[in-house]
Amino acid sequence: MLISEMILLMFLDESKGKIYSRGRTTKDLGLAGAMILDLYLKGKVSIYGKKLKILNYCHSGLPYVDKILVFLYRSKRPLKLRSWLNKISQFYKKSSLYFYQRLESHGIIIGGFKARRFYLTEPEVKYSLLEKVKNVVINNMNPDIELLCLLSLMKACRLIKVYFMRKYRKYVKRRIKELLHSSYYSSETREMILGVIKAIEDIIRARTTASAVVATF
Repeated sequence: MLISEMILLMFLDESKGKIYSRGRTTKDLGLAGAMILDLYLKGKVSIYGKKLKILNYCHSGLPYVDKILVFLYRSKRPLKLRSWLNKISQFYKKSSLYFYQRLESHGIIIGGFKARRFYLTEPEVKYSLLEKVKNVVINNMNPDIELLCLLSLMKACRLIKVYFMRKYRKYVKRRIKELLHSSYYSSETREMILGVIKAIEDIIRARTTASAVVATF
């Protein structure tokens, strides 16, 4: 599964067929970050300083990912990672439907796309992901790169509050931080993930501050 698909499953409250309320303000950034990490794992992009650079313009063969690659290609100049996350997140509503349709084509979900409600037809897929997350956090297993990306995005998008009780959240965040600074993974990969996560968290803080300022008027 693509990281983009996994994060959408984590955002989905399958009992209601909608996005978890805690994820509504971060879902666009979560998907944008996942798309960039999908491109990175396909060898299409990398991070240089604070800027995102395209390494390979050839299509990956996955139309959902290639749409973002084309979007990046059309830029006239390299932009900071934070700027790209903002730009890509603006296309969330359109792009997310493509990914939900991909999940539906795999038989994982079913739903009404006009009503924007989606239900799991194969709940074991999501439960398997959650079991892997549990093994990483509780049993101290080292996750593969895709799962590390997912965990990092869950932390950045505050989905930790959805899936873990309050008394465990600090430990979960500490475990993710430990993994992101572990020599078990290449320094380039850790730098890429950390860059995406920091950019997401910075944007969330900026949005929160802007909303607070507007609320005072």
